[in-house]
Amino acid sequence: MNNDCAVCKTIRLYLLFAVPLLALIGVASGPESEGPRLWITQLDLIALLSWGALVALLTIVCYRIFQEYILPKRRLKKLESLKSEQISVND
Repeated sequence: MNNDCAVCKTIRLYLLFAVPLLALIGVASGPESEGPRLWITQLDLIALLSWGALVALLTIVCYRIFQEYILPKRRLKKLESLKSEQISVND
């Protein structure tokens, strides 16, 4: 599976999200009089997607903050400690 091409991975990703979404829309669009409704059809799809987008946004922002601010500081501290060790070994 590691040797798959980028197109195959993209198609799998689309299928991962598109098939359940289409199933939700298809089940929810049925007439009301046909038997009991599934619990999943009573979800508000727009609210679910908006909360998912909000969570994704916050996750991405937190990751970028970590990547842009916290990680360089850690790397700089480690570099300075390695430099000081190297200087002490050379003396």
